[in-house]
Amino acid sequence: VVFGVFQANGKVYNAEIAHPDMRGSLGTIMSNMFALGSIYTYLTGYFVTSWRVVAWLQMLPACLLGISVLFIPDSPYWLVERGREEEARRSLSKLRGRSYDIEEEFLEIVNKKRAKEERGRSVSQTLFSRVSIVAFLRIGGLMMITQWTGINVISSYMVNIFMESGSSIHPEIAPILVFTIRQLLALASTGLLRVSQRRPLFLICATMIGCSMAGLGTYSYLTQGPIDSNTAPSFGWVPVFCVVSVNAFMSIGFMSIIQLLSAESFPTEIRSYASGLCGAFTAVNMFAATKLYPFFVESLGFYGTFWMYGGVMLLEVIYGALSIPENAGQSLVKTEEKMDRQEEKKVDSKIKV
Repeated sequence: VVFGVFQANGKVYNAEIAHPDMRGSLGTIMSNMFALGSIYTYLTGYFVTSWRVVAWLQMLPACLLGISVLFIPDSPYWLVERGREEEARRSLSKLRGRSYDIEEEFLEIVNKKRAKEERGRSVSQTLFSRVSIVAFLRIGGLMMITQWTGINVISSYMVNIFMESGSSIHPEIAPILVFTIRQLLALASTGLLRVSQRRPLFLICATMIGCSMAGLGTYSYLTQGPIDSNTAPSFGWVPVFCVVSVNAFMSIGFMSIIQLLSAESFPTEIRSYASGLCGAFTAVNMFAATKLYPFFVESLGFYGTFWMYGGVMLLEVIYGALSIPENAGQSLVKTEEKMDRQEEKKVDSKIKV
């Protein structure tokens, strides 16, 4: 629960403080830190035998994060929403640097806030407005489908998966290798998201993740039953390659884009609430998908489970192609205005009909 609250606010904060040209790159920070934290966790688990010591060691990064939060400025969007415009100006100036002219960006945020006040819509009305509901169905639906594609199962049951798939690499060493590669690719994605369009990148990454899931299931299916001991080890790298591919494409663009979309697709005054709701529904689905993994393996078999995950990812590719907006290079105010214009066009077309 606490992690869900932290993650939702972290994504929103990243989106609100970032310059439009840098929002894609800054949006990869959470993926970078997740990969780095996973390496830290698996390394401590491998070298430290006491689970209690491992648990204490996991508190160190959390303590460092808690201390560092005391020194970061508040979001200018959040401050403007609460009528603290001078503080918002100082915060934006601190975030952009002394040499940057913040006036245009600052006035854009303030004018948008005043335009909303003139309309007289409350937070609850905005939360249940058509614009917000459509955004929730687009992005929240995408986030919930993601949990049933097996990506969190891969992380939670990685050691078991390597053992059950028949990998020839030691199951406790393989996760360290996987997340080291994921960390390197997460760093590469920081530059990639600055120049790439989001929808094509997301669809490519999702397709490759689906293929990797299906490949892992296919390897398990082909290697069940009696296996020639002379030839089996030569293909023991296949499960590792599939799992590395899943994590690689998650880092390159899949998870980063979902996190960006959840933070930038809602109106400013409800961004934290809506992102938190998306996170809550996502957490419920993640819990269910993770807890049901043993049931799926027992009912469908290991190969059937991962074929199912590949099929769900295919569904997500189709859903993403139809629902993901392209917001690269746009300020959050312009993104919000674009959603308002789209809604107005739909209303006008219905009136004409």
